[in-house]
Amino acid sequence: MRNLNVVQIASGGKHIAVLTSNGKLYVCGTHILGLLGIDNKEYKDFSIFQKLTTLDHEFITHVECAEFHTLCLTNTGQVYAWGGSLHKVLSI
Repeated sequence: MRNLNVVQIASGGKHIAVLTSNGKLYVCGTHILGLLGIDNKEYKDFSIFQKLTTLDHEFITHVECAEFHTLCLTNTGQVYAWGGSLHKVLSI
């Protein structure tokens, strides 16, 4: 994270998302209920930021975290949401 240009930080109840100027998203915290959106089916806490590779094909422009979910917006107006009881990133 040291060499990345951070443009936004969002936090929820137990997780944090960091958006960089190149449209990539990094997450850390608890992965319970799929809060981090990463491809890991086990409940795990991540104290080191993990790159959200699921959306590598997208340029993310905004991110918001809540207690039980995460939302992000892309440069094409696409909205993605994950968390709750879902274990994969969904497109709205």
